Amino acid sequence: HPDEGSESDITPQDLNYPYGKILRLNDDGTIPGDNPYKVSSEKDDQTNTIRESIWTYGHRSPQGLEWNVLRQRIWNSEMGPRGGDELNELIPGTNYGWPYHSLGMEYSGIHVERYQKRDIEFDVTTVKQTLVDITQLLVLQLCIQLQIHLHLNQ
Repeated sequence: HPDEGSESDITPQDLNYPYGKILRLNDDGTIPGDNPYKVSSEKDDQTNTIRESIWTYGHRSPQGLEWNVLRQRIWNSEMGPRGGDELNELIPGTNYGWPYHSLGMEYSGIHVERYQKRDIEFDVTTVKQTLVDITQLLVLQLCIQLQIHLHLNQ
């Protein structure tokens, strides 16, 4: 991910760049007609193609994707800043906040609110974050498995 305070630090919020985005394409490389930023246009330049391929944006460091067959939804896991690893249900066109907002902390210990340093208006209430502490999730999963094991062996 870009260095804090660098000019490239804002690209996850800039829809003209592919960085910090989850892109959605058809198997043949074309852009699905129902992508959130797809417009019917004769113009086929690189910036337009990047913007139209965006599914979600504001990601720090996506690590993996998982398709939920029952709900027909896709989720991503994402390495966040200190204490801010995320598990996000990807909702088309949604902003997940990075680098201006995160529920994790900067490694210096302060809250992630980089938009304030840049004097940028940024409404954190528009950010969608389904933050899950992966460590707590694993502990919970182990506890459930232990309870099932104990119950089966009574």
